[in-house]
Amino acid sequence: MRNESNEIDDLLTERLRTGFPNPDRLGCPSREFLRGLAKHKIPIEKTEAWLDHLVTCSQCFSDYTRFSTVEAQRRRRFIALGGVAALLCIILLSEYVWYRQSGSTGPSNHQIARTNTPHNVTPDEIAVTIQLENMATIRGEDLQNHSTITLARGVLQLLIYLPANSRSGAYTVELLKQFTDTKALLTVSGRAEIKDGHAVLRASADLRSVPTGSYYLALRGGGGDWRYYRVMVS
Repeated sequence: MRNESNEIDDLLTERLRTGFPNPDRLGCPSREFLRGLAKHKIPIEKTEAWLDHLVTCSQCFSDYTRFSTVEAQRRRRFIALGGVAALLCIILLSEYVWYRQSGSTGPSNHQIARTNTPHNVTPDEIAVTIQLENMATIRGEDLQNHSTITLARGVLQLLIYLPANSRSGAYTVELLKQFTDTKALLTVSGRAEIKDGHAVLRASADLRSVPTGSYYLALRGGGGDWRYYRVMVS
């Protein structure tokens, strides 16, 4: 039984290390984040926001395991590293199974904003990509079956893929506590451009003073109608 368990652990580890290649590092967190994760210095509420990405990115998983190994050798504390790696594989595999199952039955009700680290972003900023092209907007206060976008608290450099058929031009983005609020907690603006057939909006948002919890993201271009989306700040 022990040999079979080891074989399963090795198979899961190898699958996660090679089965989801992402050579361009699209949506990846910084290596400093992964190093902090390996050192157990990242709060659990911030770790949860990245599980969906880690289970589908072999590069991030390889970096994480490499940092974990280096940390174990340096500090000589992680004598149970093999057990930790096996536990991580199980967690990531369960997240992957949930992701595949939710995707096979219809649209997911949870979207974790993908993060990358372009050269023009400082270490104190977080570059975030949000996909709104296929997300349904909230109408009234009917929240059932609506997706939720998860954002980290911090200084965010947003790259927002706007809803299908959106045009280039000026856009306003607001963060609301209640759907019916007339005064926003935060208002940012930016200009959208058409890139490879997609309308992409760039904007900056400082969420450091925003408490964790549920919010609404309101989006409007020019004099058009507002579009609303559920947001979780963690």
